[in-house]
Amino acid sequence: DEKLWLASDFTDGNDYLKEYTLRGKSEHSEIWVASDGDGVSEGLRFPAGDCRNDLSERIRVTASQVRYFKRQFENKIFPKMTMVFSRPVKRNGSNAVLQRSVSEEIRRRYGIDRHYWEGKGRRVVVLIDNVRDENFYDTDNANTLSRVGGFFYGVFNEKFDRNVMTIDSFNWLANTTATPPHQPNPLDPCTNFPANPFGYEGVFAHEYEHLLEYYQDPDGESAWISEGLADWAQTVTGYARPGAPLSSINHDSHVQCFLGYLEQQSEYNPIPAENCGPENSLTAWGDQTDNEIEILADYGAAYTFMELLAGRYGKPFMKALHKDDANGFESLNGLLSGEGGDDSLDVMHDWLMAMAIDKLLDGGAVLRGGAPADYQVPTLKAQVDWLNDDAYMSPGAPPNGGDFVLARDDGGQYLGAGEIDSITFDGSGGAPGGFTVQLVSWSNDGALVSIGRLPLNAQSGGTVTGTELDAIIGTSAENVGIIVTNDDPSGERETYARYVLQVNGFAQPGG
Repeated sequence: DEKLWLASDFTDGNDYLKEYTLRGKSEHSEIWVASDGDGVSEGLRFPAGDCRNDLSERIRVTASQVRYFKRQFENKIFPKMTMVFSRPVKRNGSNAVLQRSVSEEIRRRYGIDRHYWEGKGRRVVVLIDNVRDENFYDTDNANTLSRVGGFFYGVFNEKFDRNVMTIDSFNWLANTTATPPHQPNPLDPCTNFPANPFGYEGVFAHEYEHLLEYYQDPDGESAWISEGLADWAQTVTGYARPGAPLSSINHDSHVQCFLGYLEQQSEYNPIPAENCGPENSLTAWGDQTDNEIEILADYGAAYTFMELLAGRYGKPFMKALHKDDANGFESLNGLLSGEGGDDSLDVMHDWLMAMAIDKLLDGGAVLRGGAPADYQVPTLKAQVDWLNDDAYMSPGAPPNGGDFVLARDDGGQYLGAGEIDSITFDGSGGAPGGFTVQLVSWSNDGALVSIGRLPLNAQSGGTVTGTELDAIIGTSAENVGIIVTNDDPSGERETYARYVLQVNGFAQPGG
């Protein structure tokens, strides 16, 4: 059975019709695989001349893989996500509107009438396609650009009157099942295929959450909540292990980009990314633009924040967040009001500190200045890479995010707590919402962590010295970090806020 469905080209923003072949049905799914050709590519292939076309096992989706995906959806994704999130509205295609806008020639050639896209309303249409993104057009994968693993567009649902989602087709061999083959090649991007267990299964869960969210919040949820919940769906279904380190076959690229480690090479990250780091706004989507890969840090920030929420408040809270009509901080504040008094900014500050000390606390560190439970996330072992300059290098502090700055002297040498006499902050430039400056010190042996806040006058400036400083960071820890946040209670600010940070009178990077 062949049929026209929509595809999308992310490089020009255009949707286009192409032919797909029905490869399988289950109780709640129909799986269609792209099968026609045009002037750009044929079937699941790349444009002519791309070396990836020579790798036949990487550019196909087999019958056994289709059967496997049907089982995964029916036995794991659908039941687990129905319980934790919701069910989609049934749509059987009887009110499809697309046939009205296609040409008479196309209607005649393919026999398109008002029944053309009809099907069982309980079934989700899953389109498998080699998605045309920047990577698709990057001949031989020369620039190792990130790929669109899948997408959900509500407009497809409306045009077909069906529930529709798209999953990318490239290299299912290395990106499905618990034990895919591991064939890294750091010297050749064309043949670099590190194992990525449950990669596309996780994408399936991610996009399915977007489909569910479409009916729960029709006006469109804020990107950071929408994407954070969709990533968290990978945890719900068991396909992701967000706490796995970069050295693990199970590491999550979104989390590792945000923490700052994806720039490092490892057995399972043979070609490191560029410009990944924790200086990233939670609420301003796409705020870092030095490199296209940095969008992964946005996902990682949202994902780790959702993990903190889930660990602290539980699945019923997450279900309420998924189903709430309000958006962004308005939604989160409404739900938090029933959980003991914290608001979105309070939780956001805890999340930033958790990203700095969660791993240390998991390792048994004693915490001074706070309750360990506030900064431990059950599914993570987080500690940002303070040595990565993408922790602070953009001018200013991100709104509802952090500059993570290790205290240093005028020569760039890092300072221990006993070497610091004063920390001064000046954010008097008038940034809306003001600032919060959190301090953290930790010992090299991981035995002691101390945290606190630099007292600020009207959230804009202040200095801490002497015994007051010692009470926060102690005098023995070898490492002292400073987290600078531009507070934005609206959750809508997109620009970074300038500031001046000094340690012992010497300017620190990041401001």
